[in-house]
Amino acid sequence: LDCIWRATEGTHESIKTAVYSLVAELPADLSLASVEYLWEYVQAIPLQEITTSEMNLMLNFTMNALSSVRVKAAKDVGSLDREDAVRQTKGLENGYGIAVFWALMQTENRANDTMFNAAFSLMRDFLVWEHSKHRRTLEMEKCLANIREHRSQPQSLQLLAHVVGSFAKQPSDGAATSSTVLEDLEHKHNLLGIVIADYAWYHERAREAVTRRGLKGPIIDQETLLESDRWSHMYNIQERLEFLNQCCRVTLTENMR
Repeated sequence: LDCIWRATEGTHESIKTAVYSLVAELPADLSLASVEYLWEYVQAIPLQEITTSEMNLMLNFTMNALSSVRVKAAKDVGSLDREDAVRQTKGLENGYGIAVFWALMQTENRANDTMFNAAFSLMRDFLVWEHSKHRRTLEMEKCLANIREHRSQPQSLQLLAHVVGSFAKQPSDGAATSSTVLEDLEHKHNLLGIVIADYAWYHERAREAVTRRGLKGPIIDQETLLESDRWSHMYNIQERLEFLNQCCRVTLTENMR
């Protein structure tokens, strides 16, 4: 495995891409321990150096690892104590590339538009894929943490809405529905309170920015008002209101009203 990965270093892009393709296929036939070892190489690629080639590597590596019978069975860690088990399955626990895609869609990491859009699209896809949709609750909680802490809010709201919408619309055999998921988030995390508080937070910061910069008229809608943001003022407002609108469409129970 060391030799295979070293073949990607300091070589022509076409050779590196070919080796990436090989590396991405290996998890289907490796033990969990070997998959974890190989993933250490992949995840060490700095975020700012990730291009389409690295994105495809992480996408296919993750798909092959998460769908591997050997990885899912996790037989390799059966004889390990708890500390070793956690250490040696860190990649699996983080969803391999899913953790990288999450990082790339965070505003503070300043990914370019191509990588940001690709990462966001892959997050949406992985969270409804049968081999990784068990991560939906975890990722929804991470979205809520972002909104609560006023970070990467528009994309977090979009991803949260997408995940909620991936649950069944009608109850069947006791399975969770979009409505029950929303109610659960409201009960456990004060969902609407968090979103409304963030709306008020953004409104106040936007107002201060408009005053400080002396902006007037329709131009305000297209301006990015916060230095930590990547979105226009209108986009920020629309995403927050659209999420609240979806909450009303999905559930009209007394608790959510």
